[in-house]
Amino acid sequence: LRLADNPALQAAIQRGGPLIPVFIWAPEEEAPWEPGAASRWWMHQSLVALATELAKTGSRLVIRCGPTLPALQRLVKETKAGAVFWNRRYEPAVIARDQKVMTDLQAAGLEVGSVNGALLYESGTMQNKSGKPFQVFTPFWRTCLASAEPDAPLPAPRKLAAPQKWPASPPLAALKL
Repeated sequence: LRLADNPALQAAIQRGGPLIPVFIWAPEEEAPWEPGAASRWWMHQSLVALATELAKTGSRLVIRCGPTLPALQRLVKETKAGAVFWNRRYEPAVIARDQKVMTDLQAAGLEVGSVNGALLYESGTMQNKSGKPFQVFTPFWRTCLASAEPDAPLPAPRKLAAPQKWPASPPLAALKL
């Protein structure tokens, strides 16, 4: 939930055209690890900060409630979007959901991009001498230090291309975070 160092946002900018930043609230899709009270409080504060930053770029945050795939399909139809980009998450339920979203959106003819926006090194890229994932931190850390530097953080955009007409969005308070 940030503009700086956000590779999904950068991918959308590079594709060109208007951008519609969207947040979809679908906590039931994260079962059995739905966000609790502290996570919901953090989410509210983060979304307020994101909306403020987006406003500075001439953009805004569109909010939808899940399930994610139907919410995205409706938004794509409403806005005639040609692409959807997001930063990957790594919880098992979210991985399964995102794979279904990717498959269905691609089948509908959309360009889809899921990128690493949270890890210095993508899961599975660091392996021990046997070619397997590390099970002990110290050898993993030594391998990280000996590896090439990760990419530099991406700057926050100063201006985002806005659509001619913004889709409707409920207020953040409607999520009751």
